[in-house]
Amino acid sequence: MLYSYFKKAYLRTQNIGNHTSRGMNRLLHAILCMLCLVPALISAQQIKVADFARLKQPLLHPRTYTVDKQFALLDLYTQEKGFEFLIGKQPIPVQEGDGMVTLMLPDMTTFFTIKHPDYGQLAWKVPGSPLRRKKHYQAQLITDSPDKEFSVSHQWAVFHLQPSQAIVTIDSTMHRILSGQLQVLLPIGRHSIRVETPFYEELTDTFVLSDTSRLDMHISLHPLYSYLEVTSKVPDAEIRLNGNPIGKGKARSGRISPGIHELALYHGTLCIYRNPVTLASGERRTLSIGGEFAKNSNGDLPGIGTAAGHDAATSLIANDEQPDSFYIQAFDDSTEIWVNREMVGHGSWKELLEPGVYAVSTRKDGLESRTQYVQVGGGSRQQVKMPTPYASYGWLSVSCNVVDAQVWLDGKLAGSTPCIIPNLHIRKKYLLRITKDGYKPYERIITIRGNDMLRIEGKLKTGN
Repeated sequence: MLYSYFKKAYLRTQNIGNHTSRGMNRLLHAILCMLCLVPALISAQQIKVADFARLKQPLLHPRTYTVDKQFALLDLYTQEKGFEFLIGKQPIPVQEGDGMVTLMLPDMTTFFTIKHPDYGQLAWKVPGSPLRRKKHYQAQLITDSPDKEFSVSHQWAVFHLQPSQAIVTIDSTMHRILSGQLQVLLPIGRHSIRVETPFYEELTDTFVLSDTSRLDMHISLHPLYSYLEVTSKVPDAEIRLNGNPIGKGKARSGRISPGIHELALYHGTLCIYRNPVTLASGERRTLSIGGEFAKNSNGDLPGIGTAAGHDAATSLIANDEQPDSFYIQAFDDSTEIWVNREMVGHGSWKELLEPGVYAVSTRKDGLESRTQYVQVGGGSRQQVKMPTPYASYGWLSVSCNVVDAQVWLDGKLAGSTPCIIPNLHIRKKYLLRITKDGYKPYERIITIRGNDMLRIEGKLKTGN
């Protein structure tokens, strides 16, 4: 039909000849080919590569990333599966990780093809100079699909450790900790953890990550060693522990293992006191010795916590009791409020609800906000502030080299590092600022991507 239209229009304005007819056929064939390519071009625009950068070795510090002697390594961060990567028709070796894929590319690679069964394909050209072997690069692989709602698959977990130096194994990944804090981005769900360090009991436990907020876990290990303090009523008597002198008159042992130990008191060569002493794990015992008797008292080790296990962060919404009230605040007075797909009001809405899970959304001018699922229960007033009902939102993940630094968006406090900030508008630019006392602020202008998560790793430097 399209072919007949162009042919009739051409015949009305030109003299037809054999040579002209062949030219017309070629022209119409070219037009039809271009029209057939339009769906492929549209689908290719659903795949983008952004924030491309090369990882650099810190000055005077060891490299924190891996390299390969034969290949250039490229980390592509994405939550999607099913990608195929090609150079010409040759597949590229891929290593899959949590929220990313690592490509092993030949030296001097300038471009390669990315294919996906749902999002089409993209021929991506490397910005700037070609990829080189022994180098490591990273970028964001974005799949833009307006009808597919983004959902968080990973969440931050922060561990506060006592003692500060320990080896932490989460699932099968080992982390060596020297500062007493560990921040790690993990898939949502249940994970295993093991914490071990010399002279302390090993801790093995599990924890669960949800998509609502980061998890803060405080872990205190039980010490395996004990202390013994001895005071003699004979000032010049020598105090011996397991046959070894530890002082005169008043003495304190070093770190000793729990169990039974022999305590003796010597005046010259004469033993005036000998008795076994049993110490529990992590116990500090004080003994006052005089002649034929001993007075014992128990106490905790100085400066060492003896809390059992760990204290995990409490879930934001948990319990099964009926709340006092449930309050929803929309963007403005003309915005519709919908609960379980039924309109309940405009602007704001307050009601007593039975315990359960409710789907909350807002609508305005034909647009609908992202649906939030809220669990009601707990016996307290719950408030939900809904975002503007735009067609698409984005999420922001912020981390840095300092835990619990303040995160500011356009001058408003949005959380503390590391954190994930949901439901940000994609049609505006934000001023991101990370601050903490004793460090120079980190600032950056960011633009949120629709139905995707932007990851920012700030670095705070000491100073004013």
